[in-house]
Amino acid sequence: SDRPLNQLLYTVAGCAGARLRVNPTSIEVFSDLGGGASVEELEEQATIAYLRALQANPTHPQGARAELVLGGIQEKHGNLRAAVGHYELVSRNYPESDLVPESLWRAGSLLVRLSDWTGGATVFTRLANLEQDHVYPARARQELARCLAESGDARQALLLLDALDNLFPTTDSNELQARLFVRALALHGMGRHGDA
Repeated sequence: SDRPLNQLLYTVAGCAGARLRVNPTSIEVFSDLGGGASVEELEEQATIAYLRALQANPTHPQGARAELVLGGIQEKHGNLRAAVGHYELVSRNYPESDLVPESLWRAGSLLVRLSDWTGGATVFTRLANLEQDHVYPARARQELARCLAESGDARQALLLLDALDNLFPTTDSNELQARLFVRALALHGMGRHGDA
């Protein structure tokens, strides 16, 4: 494999204050970014560094954090599908990581923003059923109910909301308002417009 040679070249170039682009037929050398680099240039270099690290060490425990950061960079630039891909890789490639709940929450939230209700429902189902403790058990079920209501399964959404209210009762006004909104969506979807 040529991976060790590439790693050696990147290390030597980095020590000399340079950057490399290695192609099958050439090696391009660039000056280091320095203190005047733009945010975009720095993010591009961070992305390249994380991708190289993931390629060189695909099973390293810090790979989960790298995927989360890469997802954040893609999200910031409006590449929401790419961000979802990175977030979903955390749970797929690092299932024991404590970052799995956060990555699933971010993936599901982006799928909701994209109006991908089926994809959102799948991700929020995985989050709601995680065996590890996390801060999203109630919110994951609420968003799952929302995805179900939006995708046309209003009856199942109402059943889930009833279970949510029983399992995770709340007095928080913001959370109550969010649940009522989802309930209204579900009732509307069942044709119960007056109740909605």
